Amino acid sequence: MPFAMPTRKYTLPLAFAALCLAASLPAQAVFPAPSPANVVGPGGYASACASQWGSGFADNPGKAISVGLYEAGTTCAAQLFNGNASASTPTVLRPSVQGTARASAGLGWAQLDATLNAPASVGAFPGSRAGGGWADQLTVNAPAWQGQNGTLLIQLHVSGTLTAQGAGGAIFDLIALRNKGFIGGHTLGFDGGSAFVAGNQWLRWSRAGWEPGPLNVNEVVTLTVPIVFGQSFELGVWGRALTGTQSQLSGGAAHADFGQTLSWAGVAGVVAGGQIRTDGFSIASASGFDWTQAAPIPEPSTWALLALGLAGVGCLKRQRRA
Repeated sequence: MPFAMPTRKYTLPLAFAALCLAASLPAQAVFPAPSPANVVGPGGYASACASQWGSGFADNPGKAISVGLYEAGTTCAAQLFNGNASASTPTVLRPSVQGTARASAGLGWAQLDATLNAPASVGAFPGSRAGGGWADQLTVNAPAWQGQNGTLLIQLHVSGTLTAQGAGGAIFDLIALRNKGFIGGHTLGFDGGSAFVAGNQWLRWSRAGWEPGPLNVNEVVTLTVPIVFGQSFELGVWGRALTGTQSQLSGGAAHADFGQTLSWAGVAGVVAGGQIRTDGFSIASASGFDWTQAAPIPEPSTWALLALGLAGVGCLKRQRRA
């Protein structure tokens, strides 16, 4: 089944490759792309990969973006950061498919960009991907509800553009993880905006070549995080910009431009006693950041400077054909 793109409010089967192709692929190569499991908050990562050959599988946003990439020449770059630092990758490039990806991230923000312009029959479902985000240890305190179950309402600003032509497709995914686990259910206060909601609060915006024009995204979404007042937990927020093709034999172009950013927009309140409340609580964090407020983010134009400063300590690895 070829790469099938969901639209805003409905979905088609999310498969990127034919079953017969999957049977012929080599074993999964190991590329230096981290996943949320590699992060102990406060901290996070930025990662980018570009490949001429992949299964197209990228359906679980909790995994590393390199999952499903098989080409020996796959290029990946990644960097972890701790505390209030930040990370940035150099631009990775696959000239054969004109695929590029780059990523930057810090506490409260991620800037992700992936492009692809693949001629027909260049490879098995080529793609470029950028991922990143952050995690922190939080404790929500409320004297009136200490020790009781509740919900934290977090707000995230998502801004970017998805474009696709021919057999190309572009996706932006957003997830929040509590103690590295998916957050289940649509509870009071949840607002996924124009995104398609897959599974447990995993938000997806997408564009396929057969859809007219670009998809411009500029909105604030509200996710609901189950908590116990007074108990510490890790909250992680992660984004992925993905581009690929819907056909192994047809060319296509795509751009997932979210350099204008995924960012923390503050807290809308808590749910306690079955009601949304906007006061009577406080949030302590291991990082010291005030998560009740929106996060400051750098201008996208600073990417080049970040990349130059961090390239020497970033994790960059090329897998070459034998």
